[in-house]
Amino acid sequence: MSYEALGKAYDRRDFFKGTEISVYANRRRASEMHRRFSLGSALATLTLAAEGIVWSVTGRRGHITVWAAPETLLAQVVQCESDVD
Repeated sequence: MSYEALGKAYDRRDFFKGTEISVYANRRRASEMHRRFSLGSALATLTLAAEGIVWSVTGRRGHITVWAAPETLLAQVVQCESDVD
C-alpha cells in the first residue's frame, strides 16, 4: 500500500510519490526487492489491466509505478506465495 493508504507522513508537494506503489515486471527482481527491504511474508502476482489502475514503467530493471486503491489491486491478484525468501 502507498504511504497515503497506510496513513504515513510524506511531503504533500510530492503527492504522486506518496500515493504510488512500486511493483516489478519479473518475479526475480520482485524477490530481490522483497528480501532487500523486508517487505512482509508474501509475494503476489497481479494484473494491471483493470479499470482504476494507472501505471508507468519508471525505471530500469523492470520497475513499474502503480497508482490504484488497495482494494482495486487486491482484486487483481492472480497468485500469492506466502513465506517467501
